[in-house]
Amino acid sequence: MKGLFFAKPIEFRLETPADTLVQGEVMEGQITAVNRGQANEKGLRLQVGLAYGDFKAIKENEADALEIVERQNLGKKFSLKPGDEHRAEWRFQLPHDCPITSSEGSLFLLYGRELEESGARSKIDLRVQLTPVLETVISSIENHFAFAAKSRIHTNGFTEVSFKPPSSYPTLDEMTVLMRVREKEGMDLHFHCRTKTFNRAAGKGLKARTVKFEHNYPRNKYLIYNSQPNRALFRSVIEEVLAKATPGKVTKR
Repeated sequence: MKGLFFAKPIEFRLETPADTLVQGEVMEGQITAVNRGQANEKGLRLQVGLAYGDFKAIKENEADALEIVERQNLGKKFSLKPGDEHRAEWRFQLPHDCPITSSEGSLFLLYGRELEESGARSKIDLRVQLTPVLETVISSIENHFAFAAKSRIHTNGFTEVSFKPPSSYPTLDEMTVLMRVREKEGMDLHFHCRTKTFNRAAGKGLKARTVKFEHNYPRNKYLIYNSQPNRALFRSVIEEVLAKATPGKVTKR
């Protein structure tokens, strides 16, 4: 992945081997500032950072479209003669619960003189995928219980995935799972099940309600041999949630 940005008279070139990233991975590369002018340039700055951007807000050029979450100062008040360059290495450790790329937004890599000023920096949108253990949770819900994942968004530190239930769950309208993995706190799975039940009050028909279940598992529970997702655990917790949300109706493939 490469980026090129020109803020007269300085040219900024960014390079990184990263193409697609996964939550928790390390991202690294180098950035070079080159003086393309005919005079000495003094008091220069060089920064690189990570920011979360809302696609709609970016399209509408809103001032707060990008929220900077981490930055590195790679050069402060340095000078460049005509044709000279300043090169620096950078490295970011993506959090295990960082936002994934969705239809609503993504992480961006910012670089340039000043990250807060749109005219003094450029951006590259990053393709960040969900950590494999959470992908296994999603596939368990789809493959073993015949649910269909509809959307994925980032909300309050979680990846929120909405599922459409199969016809075999007539009282369940939708199941939403908020999921995240944090290095020390473990894996969080929050299930929100929107159900409909018969309202015994005369003339009221069906009524809707949402039941919620929260689970947390340490690393030695959600992984087997410290590396493989614990598929049996995931199937068990999903079956338990469905049994409580839709009593007497649990159908597995």
